[in-house]
Amino acid sequence: MSVHSSRIGLLLGLLASALLLPTTAHAEPAAPAARVHAEGGVLAVRAGPGVDRPVTARLADGTAVMPRCRVWGQRLTGPLRGSAYWVLVDGGMVPDAFLAWSPGRAAMPDGLAWCAESGRPGTARVAAGGGELNIRSGPGTGHDRVGALDDGAPLAVRCQAWGQAVGDGRRSPVWLRLGSGGYVAQAYVRWSPGPPRLPWCGQEPPGALPAGARAFALAYADAARTAARATGVPASVLLAQAAEASGWGRAATAYADHDLFRRDCVDGPGTTALGCRDGLRAYRSPREAFLDQARLLATRLGGAPAPGADPDRFASALARAGYGTAAQAERLTVLMRRYDLYRYDR
Repeated sequence: MSVHSSRIGLLLGLLASALLLPTTAHAEPAAPAARVHAEGGVLAVRAGPGVDRPVTARLADGTAVMPRCRVWGQRLTGPLRGSAYWVLVDGGMVPDAFLAWSPGRAAMPDGLAWCAESGRPGTARVAAGGGELNIRSGPGTGHDRVGALDDGAPLAVRCQAWGQAVGDGRRSPVWLRLGSGGYVAQAYVRWSPGPPRLPWCGQEPPGALPAGARAFALAYADAARTAARATGVPASVLLAQAAEASGWGRAATAYADHDLFRRDCVDGPGTTALGCRDGLRAYRSPREAFLDQARLLATRLGGAPAPGADPDRFASALARAGYGTAAQAERLTVLMRRYDLYRYDR
């Protein structure tokens, strides 16, 4: 990656070359204001971005709120829109789906900052060593240059994507898609006070946390069956593995990035995952996570299992093939029996 002619600051893409961005930096927009739009009801303020998180306060319809920053969470449908964004306000988080933005905005403005891990607004700026950062139409230097930004320019980031690893000493394959549609390389961007947990471009928002074993199995039964039809791996085995690896879906990575199997990224994200975060794979949806895991298991056994393979014998065969231990295979069998996961094979 080069600065000026050699640096390339790039990530997701402008969809048309006509949407070239100016090379001059613009001022950061003022924090937008909003009001609760609950159609005469009240809006719960929650401790996190989902309806299963504890309620910390309640706001009457029409209450003015001052958003601090946003996070990605459970998608809700409200009176004005469907949205997976949640907004940090005094006392907790409220869903964008129930906010009327002012003045006269139909949706949340792109300029609202992402929340850093500290809960403070995270500001992204170009860090190109005094040069310009190129904007590309996709996450790599092989994509068209569609604009450039001056060093120090603020960025309105929409999501992140996995692409070409670039950087001078600090190489990174992560690219950032801008609100205007172009991509810049994360290696030439600095966040203050720290980076937020951005969604992956094209990623489905997480659902509500499953409340118990039965809810978990029902939530992911279709994904497990789809993977079983594609690979021959029993759906019951996949569900038991996902339950054990993710703590019945309650692990943070399983919730946010659909990584129900805690697949590592030692060799990269592979062909199914969207990218890598904190050493684990991130997926578009649970369906891709189940399919990726099923393909791995089929490969470990030397090919696609026969349709209708016995789940208990399949778990034991995995241990004999070096995937896990005999004790782990026994735990899978116990889970399948205790919660009758075999029903999802039928």
